[in-house]
Amino acid sequence: MLIAKNHNMIAIDDDPRATDRGYLLGEGVFETLRTYQGHIEHVEAHLARLKQGAHALGLDWPTYNIQQLCHDVLTANQLLTDQAALRITLSQSTHKRGLIATNSSPQLLITAYPYTRPHPRKTIKAIITPHYVNERSSLSRFKTTHYLEHIQAKRDATAKGFDEALLLNTRDRVCCSSIGNVFIYKDQQLITPPLSDGALAGITRQQLLAQNDDTPPIVVRSISPQELDEADSIFHTNSLIGIQGFSSIHHRALASLPKPLLDALNSRIQDTHSP
Repeated sequence: MLIAKNHNMIAIDDDPRATDRGYLLGEGVFETLRTYQGHIEHVEAHLARLKQGAHALGLDWPTYNIQQLCHDVLTANQLLTDQAALRITLSQSTHKRGLIATNSSPQLLITAYPYTRPHPRKTIKAIITPHYVNERSSLSRFKTTHYLEHIQAKRDATAKGFDEALLLNTRDRVCCSSIGNVFIYKDQQLITPPLSDGALAGITRQQLLAQNDDTPPIVVRSISPQELDEADSIFHTNSLIGIQGFSSIHHRALASLPKPLLDALNSRIQDTHSP
């Protein structure tokens, strides 16, 4: 079969995207991981979530050694001496058209780029955007390649002069930022939305919830937009940025987390092989 790619006619097998359902339909899952000097942080937890997402989408699990391939990509790109951002994407390919895949095979894509984690004191300005997460979707718990709500939210925020977007769910409860889980600090209590509100089961979020110190436990409950206006501090998390504080929400200045609390939280997410 011949297809048109831009202004050229090529065979369909000459461009993998032509049969990749992740590219064509958003039927894929991915994980983003931080590496330091060749060590992939929390790789087992990421691969476990990737596999859970693949099962939920009905994707075949590849027979390759994914962890070894990740190291091969880091080595090939000379990313073994400092930090890097590693992405693992899994989708499936088929020459059959239609919503239901038949005769498909898994498609694994691994990329790595140089990366520097933001300084802990670097804070960002945030705003709630008019883009919503469907908390009733069974897929909200997984990192799928369908990311348009988050992309549009981020675009809206930056167009208005803000650094980050917050998304609500369909019941107007706080769900997430465009790139991570959200936490607020109010009345000396840390609060984060439950998964039932559409929040992703983030790896960093899970580590923070696994309390192993003397700090107060993190409360998991719904957060209203009004509570964002009442919060003393707000931060978001993901595996690349770690913990990043907000300097303001809707132009209202926010305080930094108390240093002893921030240090305790950072110790929970610290990988033993990374600084």
